[in-house]
Amino acid sequence: MTTNTQRLFFLITTCSVLGLGLGAVSSQAEVPQCFAKDHPTDECFNQAPELKILGGAGQGLLAGTCAAIGAGWKLLKEDN
Repeated sequence: MTTNTQRLFFLITTCSVLGLGLGAVSSQAEVPQCFAKDHPTDECFNQAPELKILGGAGQGLLAGTCAAIGAGWKLLKEDN
């Protein structure tokens, strides 16, 4: 593996883990707001908070991975 390829994998891994964490935290922050409303929607009662956190973590993981791949691809193309 070349140094550039190793950096790309490190970038993807780091951004994926950060996206996973940020997605979970942001979705967890939305859960109490759902119940703080005067008239909560049906979604507040139908979906478990754990599933909301898991969904947010998955979205964050996907967003972080895609962003890292795009940025890494651009950097690799600029180096060549």
